[in-house]
Amino acid sequence: MRIGLIAAVLAGFVFAAPANAAQYERLSVAELTQILEGAGGTVSSTSKSDILQVGSSFIWLTDCGSDGKCAEICFFRNYKDVFPTLQAVNTWNNTKKIPEASLNPNGTLHMEMWISAIGVTDKALVDNFVWFEKYAADTDYWGPFIRSSS
Repeated sequence: MRIGLIAAVLAGFVFAAPANAAQYERLSVAELTQILEGAGGTVSSTSKSDILQVGSSFIWLTDCGSDGKCAEICFFRNYKDVFPTLQAVNTWNNTKKIPEASLNPNGTLHMEMWISAIGVTDKALVDNFVWFEKYAADTDYWGPFIRSSS
């Protein structure tokens, strides 16, 4: 994990305030992008229209209507170089709860956190993403499980 890059992503979000304090009933990819970029994030599209990349993490919008507005938001990250034991994942989940950790089929770490887009504000969305990033970058806990993926 690259602590410098993670710190830079977090610093951008921590010091930038959202442009407005809108409250959303459901959220579109365009609105999500605008909120994150307004808070200083660098947002990239992916091959899937409902998933955005922000740094090393991804944001997936689900439960979407025909208008492209979605009710659920999932922050997630997959790690190519972190191979935790099932016991470590269970311990994390029993002590941290959010974000939730799991193992990918290849034994690498997956972390995710779900929030509702219904009633979410710009500030709440950014605050939740920053919180997710803080725990997703927890090398104090996951550090012993990092190994070269080569």
